[in-house]
Amino acid sequence: MQKNTKKINRLRFSFALSPVLLFCLCLNTFAGNNVDREYRVKAAFVYNFARFTLWPDSAFASPDSPVTICVYGNDFFGNSFTQFIGKKIKNRKLVIKKTATLSHHPPCQIIFISKAEKESLPEILKKLAGKPVLLVSDIENFADQGGTIGLLKIDNKIRFDINLDTARNDHLQISSHLLKLGHKVISSKKEQI
Repeated sequence: MQKNTKKINRLRFSFALSPVLLFCLCLNTFAGNNVDREYRVKAAFVYNFARFTLWPDSAFASPDSPVTICVYGNDFFGNSFTQFIGKKIKNRKLVIKKTATLSHHPPCQIIFISKAEKESLPEILKKLAGKPVLLVSDIENFADQGGTIGLLKIDNKIRFDINLDTARNDHLQISSHLLKLGHKVISSKKEQI
């Protein structure tokens, strides 16, 4: 009799716990989908930043070198860049790479710096200062700290700030079309956008 009571109590507990586990599983799945969706949107932004940026010839090893987007740090993009691989940017093929080093020989024209690199950001910016590399990140206040383009979320929409002073110092030209779309443009010069 006691065995049957224990079995029944275990079954009741299992049934009571099932909806909680199911809810947690669904919540986790939806959160994952939101993160995936967010990084697909961010990948599209990064691709379009490439389309509206002009690099000096010295940023490429040769005239037929690709435009390379490198992801530095934790890669939350998954396969978000897949749809852009092989597309052309100013007659150059687009390549996506994950990188563990920031040496510039010049393999990367764009480096997306992961949020996980927030603590080492000052050293990263110092190391890449003056190099023709478009630095993009979703680290909070990235453009204010000296990054080229900082992605931010405002009212559940992805927006971006542009540090035009950094772009100039890194010998990059950013199209006025992109500047007009920026949430904030940081510049020591008065710009006619």
